[in-house]
Amino acid sequence: MKILFKNNVTNTYPCVLHFADRHSHRQNGWSTGCKKTYKVVKLLSQKPARQYKRLEKKLTIVIAHNYKFVTPVEKTLNSIGFNNIVTVGNNVKKWSNILKPQLVLDTLDNVTTKFVMFLDAVDVYTIHLDNLVEKFKQTRCKMLFGAERYNYPLNQHSKDFSWHENLAKKYCLYKHGPQFLNSGQWIARTNDAKFYLRDVVKVKPLQEKPNSDQGVFKVTFKKYYPDINLDFGVKIFQVASTLTSVSVVAQK
Repeated sequence: MKILFKNNVTNTYPCVLHFADRHSHRQNGWSTGCKKTYKVVKLLSQKPARQYKRLEKKLTIVIAHNYKFVTPVEKTLNSIGFNNIVTVGNNVKKWSNILKPQLVLDTLDNVTTKFVMFLDAVDVYTIHLDNLVEKFKQTRCKMLFGAERYNYPLNQHSKDFSWHENLAKKYCLYKHGPQFLNSGQWIARTNDAKFYLRDVVKVKPLQEKPNSDQGVFKVTFKKYYPDINLDFGVKIFQVASTLTSVSVVAQK
C-alpha cells in the first residue's frame, strides 16, 4: 500500500515532509496534526520497498550529518526503495551546520546524475518520489527550496526582507503559511547547484548565528531570484506546521 499526503489547498501530493521548528514544538507542544502525521510517516518503514531505478539514473540525493545511527530521512528513503544516496560529513568530529554547503559542494564533483536533491537528516521524511523530476521542471527554475513559516535566522538582512514578504503574499496560498527559505531541502540541476553553492560558500557566516547555513543561503537568495525560488505551490516540499490542510491518502 502506498501512503500519500494530499495538500487540499494546492491540490498537490508533496514528496517530502519537513517537521520544522523542533525546539518550538517541544516548548509549545506538538500540534495534533503533527502527532498524527508523525505516526503515519512511521508506517512507511512497515511497507514493502518501492523501486525508483529509473529515477536513480537521473537523481542523486545528498544528506549531510555525522550521526552514528541511521537518520529518519535515510530510513524513509530506504523504505520507499530509493538507493542513490550520498552521505557527507561522516568524518566531521565537531559538527556545525555552516559546514553543509561546502560539504555538499565538494561531493557534487563526483555526482554524475543530471539532478541533485539535498535533504536534512533528522527532521525530513520522504513520503514518495513519484514524478519528482517532472514536478521540478514545472517550476521553471534552476533550483527550488522548500519554504517554512518562520523567518530564521533573524538578523538585519532578514529584517529588511520586505521584498521576500511581498513575494510570499503574491504566491503563497496559505494565510501565515510557509513563505521563507528553508535550506534543509532543495532540488536542482547538478551544474546549477554547483554554480550557486560556489557563491554561497564565499558568504561570511552571520554574526548573529555563525553556525547557521540557512543564514548564508538567505543572503544570496535575492541575487539569484527567480532562477532560485521557493516551493510556494507545495509541489515537492510540505512543512508539517501547516498540516491542517493536508489529508492522508492510501493507495494500493
